[in-house]
Amino acid sequence: MLHGKKDQFLEYKDENYKNDPKEKEADEFAEEQLIPRAEYKAFVSKGDFSPNAISIFAEKVKIEYSVAAGRLAKDKYISRAVANKYKRDILIRR
Repeated sequence: MLHGKKDQFLEYKDENYKNDPKEKEADEFAEEQLIPRAEYKAFVSKGDFSPNAISIFAEKVKIEYSVAAGRLAKDKYISRAVANKYKRDILIRR
């Protein structure tokens, strides 16, 4: 959505892709679309990452709590193991 249609972005196991400026811009754009930066900063500044606090925050910004937990884990506020407890399976029908 941010860059031209002809640009392609793939996820790699190699960490070098993170040095690509377009990849960084795309990541930041996606983060802002999912969770508004100001709302996220206000939430993490409180330091309460309990299941209840995460659920309330997710509801406030209208996202799934698993998305909020994933972002908190990415930013190292909670462990990946804790975030994984919030995962939910979804069924995609064709």
